[in-house]
Amino acid sequence: FGSGARIYSTFSTNAGATWSAQLALSAAGIDVQGAWPAVAPNGDVWVAWLRWNPWPSGPMDVEVARSTNGGTSYTLVANPMTGGGNPQDATATGNCGRPALKGNIRYLPSPQIAVGPDGAVHVIYAKDPDGMGSGDVVNSYYRRSATSGASWGPEVQLNDVGTNDQFFATLSVGATNTVSTSWYDR
Repeated sequence: FGSGARIYSTFSTNAGATWSAQLALSAAGIDVQGAWPAVAPNGDVWVAWLRWNPWPSGPMDVEVARSTNGGTSYTLVANPMTGGGNPQDATATGNCGRPALKGNIRYLPSPQIAVGPDGAVHVIYAKDPDGMGSGDVVNSYYRRSATSGASWGPEVQLNDVGTNDQFFATLSVGATNTVSTSWYDR
């Protein structure tokens, strides 16, 4: 937590009896949290996480790294979200002392990533669509990449338009490439 935090990866080839050395995925000296891994059907390993510049005011990016060699090395791909607003209700955040949603719910807007059988990469995330202190506090969004993260399709807002909090989105991709998402909606 805090400046200097890093996202690391490690792997085991013997059912967890021993583990590889840690490999840093995120840059040093930045504010990162909320890593979410996924393994593609072809064995590629994907990891998505949240980066603030700076924490807690933002803006935020969702960063993604991909390994094509079982986790031995990773390459950053294009960000599915860049410059998003950190979800936080001004009153709730003041009461909690940390970014919080309406009702004083402390909140970490970690992304999730999944890869379908067709190799498409899917990411969901949350952000404040209109800036802290005005209107909406948090919505949930989805993006898809058919280019192994080189580019991302259009951002899709998952929830209806309104000023209720929509947060903690989850994601899965089924055997027929059906994408399912759900989220809390206040």
